[in-house]
Amino acid sequence: MSVNSDFFFISIKSIYPNFMRPSKLDEEIWEEVLDGYSVDDILLAIKAYRKNEELNIAPTPAKIKKYIFSRKPREVLGGLPMSAELYLMDLDRKAGREVHYFHTYTKGIDYVLDVKLRTLVEPDEFNKLDYSAKYKLAVDNGLFADFDVVLAKIKEGRIK
Repeated sequence: MSVNSDFFFISIKSIYPNFMRPSKLDEEIWEEVLDGYSVDDILLAIKAYRKNEELNIAPTPAKIKKYIFSRKPREVLGGLPMSAELYLMDLDRKAGREVHYFHTYTKGIDYVLDVKLRTLVEPDEFNKLDYSAKYKLAVDNGLFADFDVVLAKIKEGRIK
């Protein structure tokens, strides 16, 4: 049990009273998802989840991953930013373009990695790729070049 998972479970229980503490295996999964993030990062993720999800159901580890990010810049994969969402938001801000909500960037990145990249990679190979490998492949193949178009489609509701 980590400080992060304890904080997360207490916070979720206060918002979703029916939330039950998970099994030992699920606790380990939560600890892996929350590892490396501060309590403030976790709190912001919970708030973002609460604001953006329509159902009044506590998040799963897979759901919260879309909302959690570190405000500390970290690098991975030979210089690629750890948080593509923050990096792309910052690029838009610096270029004077419209800056969208964090969740919109997350949806856009999911679209690029799960839809656009799938057209370039064989299905068997694609299924073996983890997030980092997909991210690096998408960058190497220039799939973020028209990311502003992807964001516009999300805003218009053409990409969900």
